[in-house]
Amino acid sequence: MKANQRMFNDYVQYINTILRIPKEPEFYAIDLFAGCGGLSLGFEAAGIKTVGYEIKDDCCKTYEHNLDTECHRIFITEDTQFPSVDIVIGGPPCQPFSRIGKRMGQGDDRNGFPSFIAAIRRIKPSIWICENVRRLPEQNKAYFEQIISEFKSLGYEVDYRVVSMVKHDVPQNRERLVMVGHHGGFQFPPEKNYKITAGEALGELALTLPSHPAFLTPSMDEYIAKYEKASKCRVPRDLHLDKPARTLTCRNLAGATSDMHRIRLEDGRRRRITVREAARLQGFPDWYEFCGTEEEQFYQIGNAVPPIFAYYLAQSVKDYIIKKKRNPNMRYENYNDMPSINYKKTFNQKSDETKKLILEALQILGCLGIPVDSLTERQKEKTAMALLAVGDVKRSSDWKNIKDSRKQYALTTREIIAFHNKYLEENISSGSYDDIRRQDLQQMLICDIVRQSSPDANTSDPTRGYQINPEYARVIKNYGQKDWFQQVNTFNKSHKTYEERLSTQRNIPKISVTMSDGQTFELRDGEHNAIQKAVVEEFLPRFGFGAQILYFGDSDNKYGLIFEEQRLKELGFGDFKQNKLPDIVAYSCSKGWVYLIEAYHTSNPINRIRKYALEQLAGAAAAKAVYVTAFENLASYKECTEELAWETEVWIATDPDHMIHRDGERFLGPYQAH
Repeated sequence: MKANQRMFNDYVQYINTILRIPKEPEFYAIDLFAGCGGLSLGFEAAGIKTVGYEIKDDCCKTYEHNLDTECHRIFITEDTQFPSVDIVIGGPPCQPFSRIGKRMGQGDDRNGFPSFIAAIRRIKPSIWICENVRRLPEQNKAYFEQIISEFKSLGYEVDYRVVSMVKHDVPQNRERLVMVGHHGGFQFPPEKNYKITAGEALGELALTLPSHPAFLTPSMDEYIAKYEKASKCRVPRDLHLDKPARTLTCRNLAGATSDMHRIRLEDGRRRRITVREAARLQGFPDWYEFCGTEEEQFYQIGNAVPPIFAYYLAQSVKDYIIKKKRNPNMRYENYNDMPSINYKKTFNQKSDETKKLILEALQILGCLGIPVDSLTERQKEKTAMALLAVGDVKRSSDWKNIKDSRKQYALTTREIIAFHNKYLEENISSGSYDDIRRQDLQQMLICDIVRQSSPDANTSDPTRGYQINPEYARVIKNYGQKDWFQQVNTFNKSHKTYEERLSTQRNIPKISVTMSDGQTFELRDGEHNAIQKAVVEEFLPRFGFGAQILYFGDSDNKYGLIFEEQRLKELGFGDFKQNKLPDIVAYSCSKGWVYLIEAYHTSNPINRIRKYALEQLAGAAAAKAVYVTAFENLASYKECTEELAWETEVWIATDPDHMIHRDGERFLGPYQAH
């Protein structure tokens, strides 16, 4: 039991210490639909001061009591005004999309997404974070795609993933959808390769009776037994201290149900877990106090974002903001500032000489194009140490004598670990050699700073060595010279950085498109471009009346594959920008019609908003316009039938001889512009 108790105290002490709020925040954020402040707590502990917006009174009281900041008691609408900040976080109400609820989705008046999107549109933050139920993309696919499309229309790159909280120090098997809107370069926090058990989180609480234990009655035990038999539970759904807990929900915390979280005592009795135990399983520190009745406190915890995960997420947000402020173009040639590492468990315990050496290595890597800011604190340290090992650099004065392949110096992954342990004050297991190859050396190998001594050897061959590329050794050995940064800038002009190597053009399959005059060109292979090809080769020959293509969009070409700007202006198009044009613009001289055609794959049908925008863009040519949405097949057409604007046309590639006219006044031709 002593060994277990030691583990318990380690985890409890960890969250109670790390989830503390610093006096001087570095950044500011607002938290929409803030609940009791789980998401905000993680961000505040990372140095990002928050202001909350929440409708429930007890949640606001909990938020303000613990975070010492304002939580506005307000029902958030699309018209709500907010301050200007760089960071917006929040969790729009998920009941409309929850597996347990009625799942009314966007039709539910509790749906908070329209208000969240409106807030992003108004504030225009550098980055936003949105958390919701994991099944939203599956159970409400069309609406989810609409949400993503709306966020992208505001100018954001949108990354989303279902996050397993147990891989981020949360002692429960909880999965949530996390969406991030940014402008390029955001990295989700890395997953841990271990799991925290319920026993480690609860510690002594699980081994002692609370002051007022709520024991299950015999009738409740009987009901649970029937429930578990009917649902064919192989393992009783009691809390197992040697495993992470089941997902905490409002229902299995606040309600006396057959699914409630309970602990079985040694004498066979079972008791309901307490508020504090639930808080620990959700990753809250012990100092965080909840307001309201016991039932309300359970609801707050069940609805909360685990703050320990929020802390790791906030670190990624900080890295992103700092990286953008330091260098908006994400380039690393001028990484002149000495970097820092805040990984307390190992780095801060090392001698000043070793810490200085590691930071020097990190600065060198940053200047040579390695995106060190995107790494975790520990990975920064290990990548820097890998450079020191393969170059045989044991002290700052060794940079001028760094070893490379010309001196036949190479280390295997096990020898690199031995170097770390002997010279860099580490205690890494020799069994971790795969991590050296897959993680610590990976970016330097891609950048060609480090090379394999035996390129033909098997990937997992433990005898394969790693050594510094002589080209890079020539510039590294001058580190510390007065003009070294200038030397690196000159060097980088003829050597690709990490990001440039990853973005090197690949041999991507192409689609060949043949024009009516026999001219051919190629597009990147993809469903959207396949529809454009069908428009050129099938639709226009049937319904274009000899139309000439004046614009043909292409994501790989800034100005499109065809862009007859002067002809478009002659037809009456206004002062337009290429990225506002539809996928294809064509003109029929015999009819005097201008075809404005959108190829629909997952977005951009000609709905009322898009039609109005195209009318404004076309200017005087709008009176001659025929608006066409082209679909790949009938199924894709049915996905957005109700969205399509009246007085537009529909063409489906799988049935090319027919069209659908979105009005009965006439068949094909322009309408009078409104």
